[in-house]
Amino acid sequence: MSPKDVFGIYRQRWEIETLFSCLKTRGLNFEDTHVTKHDRLSRIFGVLSIALVCCLNTGEFLIRHKEILIKNHQRKARSIFRLGWKQLAFAITNYYQNSQRFRRMVNLFSLTNCHQELDKLSPLLW
Repeated sequence: MSPKDVFGIYRQRWEIETLFSCLKTRGLNFEDTHVTKHDRLSRIFGVLSIALVCCLNTGEFLIRHKEILIKNHQRKARSIFRLGWKQLAFAITNYYQNSQRFRRMVNLFSLTNCHQELDKLSPLLW
């Protein structure tokens, strides 16, 4: 194996580790459910997968509209997942103070409204 091949394999492994980190301790806390039955695991993993995609989509939207701080070691201060997670958590926990923002974020995930909602949502995020 060439060093390039080894690097490619390690990169794939690191992406999987990052995924598990988002599902577990750095975000969705999958391990806190203590679920062990196969059918329940399957359902909760499905819900967590949807939540993960929502967080990633929100984070990707955010970085298209505002740069992420880069630290001295040349890494981002927050991951795309974490940016999306924080934004969604804020919208949910502050629903009563700003229900319009929450509804627009929910509409962001609708394929039929996506482009219109991005335009409406952008000023509300900053």
